[in-house]
Amino acid sequence: MESSTTGSTRSVDMLIAHAGITDLYPFQIDVRKAAATYPGRDVMLEAPTGAGKTIAYAMVAFDDLARVNPVVGPPCVLVIVPTRELAQQCDRVLRPMARGVDRRSALLQGGVSFDPQLRNLARGADVVVGTPGRLLDMIRRGQLDLSHIVLAVVDEADRLGDLGFLDDVSEILAAVPGSARRMLVSATLHGAVQELVNGLRTNPIEIRTAGEPAGTPEGLGWGTAECPHRRVTIVREDLRHDLGRLLDASPRSLVFVRSRHAADRWAGWIAEDGRRAAVLHGGLSTAARRQAIDAFRLGDEPVLVATDLAARGLDVAAVALVVHVEPSDDERDYVHRSGRTGRAGLPGVVVNLIRREQRRTVEAMEARLGVVAIDATLPETVSAIDATVAALERARGGPSPWHPPLGRQSAGLG
Repeated sequence: MESSTTGSTRSVDMLIAHAGITDLYPFQIDVRKAAATYPGRDVMLEAPTGAGKTIAYAMVAFDDLARVNPVVGPPCVLVIVPTRELAQQCDRVLRPMARGVDRRSALLQGGVSFDPQLRNLARGADVVVGTPGRLLDMIRRGQLDLSHIVLAVVDEADRLGDLGFLDDVSEILAAVPGSARRMLVSATLHGAVQELVNGLRTNPIEIRTAGEPAGTPEGLGWGTAECPHRRVTIVREDLRHDLGRLLDASPRSLVFVRSRHAADRWAGWIAEDGRRAAVLHGGLSTAARRQAIDAFRLGDEPVLVATDLAARGLDVAAVALVVHVEPSDDERDYVHRSGRTGRAGLPGVVVNLIRREQRRTVEAMEARLGVVAIDATLPETVSAIDATVAALERARGGPSPWHPPLGRQSAGLG
């Protein structure tokens, strides 16, 4: 048993190095070490959004696979995530790691045909990443066998609770052997998530990170004293024009609004003003959502207009600017929206466009959340974006994907 664990350690270390990850955060090392030392214990991991939790549980997953060394067949590792976007992101991390140790993975998500996913399962999949609805459908139809699971990961447990999936998750976990290790991964392990915590075996391993791991900001969700969020007071008639000035200064920008209709409307206005923009919301097909994310990630579309669907789980490098055009229905998502910039230690700017009558409400929200924010004029904010873009280019060794300033006057909202 000991030699098997040693071999798995070398294999996973090689995978991490091959992925270009030169330094693991201390909490990632702690999670892996504790899980390997106590293979019979469940794990609770609480860490901020964007802190690197996927790599932490991926290492545990492949160490556990090496420990039991199963033949390829029914899955041995199950990862449950709340949304299709997060499922795809986890799959992008886990799939190459699986190939690197001669294992197979499968992505099971709603909104697409069952047939390709069933074919992947038929070929054998050691690791399955899935959304609750699709997993339950397959379990109830007898198409997904979870009787060989040795590790079940519940990722973004707090988000699963927010979306009302906890009963579904409990039903899925009921199909997993009682001897399997459960791992809860969440930005918080309080509130509705307590139901899942209570379902863990006695004396689980608990690992919590305080603030940002290794002292490196992973997203600007709360802002910092050096890089606070900026409140820019605007009048409604100038909102479209003022947003355009911000977008012209940034090579890659995320614009957050509240509803699907608003996302489509704003993406249309941005395009009318001569700027390229993609749109992301829950009313789109899976293929259209993936296309929008890929276009934004590759720089083909420098602006992504999104609802809170993109507030969690969307990890795109070098997003210079996040703009809150409309507040979220859930103020906690303000932090997750803002955390899409300033990731991996790179700089970023978060801007909250507010009307004068919204000031007290916004300031009260910031105080409740502990957000570091300041008032700024539009010219001051544009200068901050310019400085951020220059810093990004220095950090990345060259220019970012860029759309040049257009110098056009945007029409009013009419």
